[in-house]
Amino acid sequence: MRAIKFLFLMLILLIGGMGVLAQETPTATPTVDPLPTLQTMMTLVNVEAQRVERAIADADNRVENAFNLLGLFEAIGLVVAVAGGIGALVGAIYIRNIRRAGRALRDTRKRVELRILSTEQLLERQAKSSTEILQQTREEMNIQAQASKSLQEQMQGQLQTATDEFRATGELLTREVQTALDTLQKQTGQNQLQLERLRHDVEQNAEQQRKRTINALLGQSLQMLAERQYRASDFEGAIDSLKRAVSADNDNPISHYRLGYVYVQSSFLDEAETHLKRALEIDPNLAQALATLGYVYRRRAQEMPMGAERLDLFNQAERKLLEALQISRRLIDDDGESWWGSLGGLYRRQNRTQEAIHAYEQAAKVTPRSSYPFSNLAMLYLSLGNHAAMRDNFLKVEALAFAETQANTNNYWAFADLVTSRLALGKTEQAETALNALLFATPSGALYGLETLLETLERLLNALGGQAAAPHIPPFIHKIRDHISRMGNNE
Repeated sequence: MRAIKFLFLMLILLIGGMGVLAQETPTATPTVDPLPTLQTMMTLVNVEAQRVERAIADADNRVENAFNLLGLFEAIGLVVAVAGGIGALVGAIYIRNIRRAGRALRDTRKRVELRILSTEQLLERQAKSSTEILQQTREEMNIQAQASKSLQEQMQGQLQTATDEFRATGELLTREVQTALDTLQKQTGQNQLQLERLRHDVEQNAEQQRKRTINALLGQSLQMLAERQYRASDFEGAIDSLKRAVSADNDNPISHYRLGYVYVQSSFLDEAETHLKRALEIDPNLAQALATLGYVYRRRAQEMPMGAERLDLFNQAERKLLEALQISRRLIDDDGESWWGSLGGLYRRQNRTQEAIHAYEQAAKVTPRSSYPFSNLAMLYLSLGNHAAMRDNFLKVEALAFAETQANTNNYWAFADLVTSRLALGKTEQAETALNALLFATPSGALYGLETLLETLERLLNALGGQAAAPHIPPFIHKIRDHISRMGNNE
């Protein structure tokens, strides 16, 4: 009874096992995604291999259990036959599952092998490309290394050359410095002696400069004194002061010029020429000295008889006066008169009447309050027979000359113009008064002014028709001649 129960229980277990086996689902074929890397693929292969091994081990266990059951069924009779059929069925199922699993494993292995092959090819290509890049990089590095080595060798060569040149230059400079030091040391004694001489020269020059400064200041002071003396008609005093000024400072062109000018007004033409030329040696462009030297030549020429020498002096005088007036067209002399008047006087004495009129008109523009240019214009118009212009100009001369004499009672030139204008206008009594004032104001050294007036009155007398037409003029001429004679005898 117990045996029957045991067999019945075993039969139930076998039938339940078959149901379980019948319910087992086939192993699903795994889906493998493309592997990005060899490591990932190897990991998947290992996972699949472990899964197949587990399946095989499970199948082997089940087969072993089946064989154990078959052995058990063989021990019993009919059950054994039934169990054999069941075992065969179970074995077939297990075998089928094993085959399915094998096929899946082979398919997976093929896919894995294909992917491994593809990955190997890809890695081979990448390795080849990397090798080529590495080879190219290595070649470039070799080229750069060779270039760097060449550059380094070149720089070393240049550095060595520069070092050699620097060393040679340093040695040369050292020798030159040493030579210079030796020369300097040798010259030290000489330089010391020269230094002493230089100090002595500087002190001597300083003393000379101090003396020159003192003399220059003294010369300027004497110039101012001489100017005041000249304004006071003290020609002798002015000449003496200017001589002292020249002696104190012989290189002062103004002192020489002013001394020459006073000499001219005192009719010492040779002395005047000497100092005027000295002034021009110091300052060739001193316009006042040029004009005064031209006036000296004119004075000399007008005292000479007609001839080539007289004409040559007149030409020299004209050149000097024009040169001075080109430097300064408004140049005036120390008496406040325009040098255009002196040029007009030169033209008048050469009978160049129109040029003389033009020159005196220029003088009138420069000194419109002076009677001098208008007096000469009146005489020129009279020589041309233009009595109306002559009278108009003499009226102007009278007014201007009277104003000048009132401003400066020592202005003997203004008194001379006043005498001339009043005689030309027929104002004899007023002319007498002006003549007396003129004779009183004229200094002993200014005879040229009276001589000029005498010449002017003689021209006026001739232009008016002689003594018969102008009997009031000759007494004035005689009186002036007598005064000049007495002044000459007193000298």
